[in-house]
Amino acid sequence: MGVGAGCAVMGRARAGPIALHPATTAGQAYRSHDMATQRDVYEAMVRGPGKFEGCASYVPFYWDAYLNGCADDDDGKVLSFDVTEDDKVLFPELKRRKRVKLVETDDGFVCEV
Repeated sequence: MGVGAGCAVMGRARAGPIALHPATTAGQAYRSHDMATQRDVYEAMVRGPGKFEGCASYVPFYWDAYLNGCADDDDGKVLSFDVTEDDKVLFPELKRRKRVKLVETDDGFVCEV
């Protein structure tokens, strides 16, 4: 699928921090591009019950990128994202990673594979 034009509109010109999708939990309250605030929002999304419960904080970040047409590869089951330097600034735990792969389970949870 590749990174589309919508990615540049969302602030992810070939990657990097993106604004939260309006339908995302707490999205309207946290549209700031302040990275600490963005990370806090993603961390809150994985702490409580829901689609991202128990995931790493970068999982909802990449899921949001997918919702905005920014998956680097989508084979119909697995979504793949190239980890950029901007991504690594926002999520230092990705410093040794090149790709993140996600799937949505039949019961609606998003998991890293």
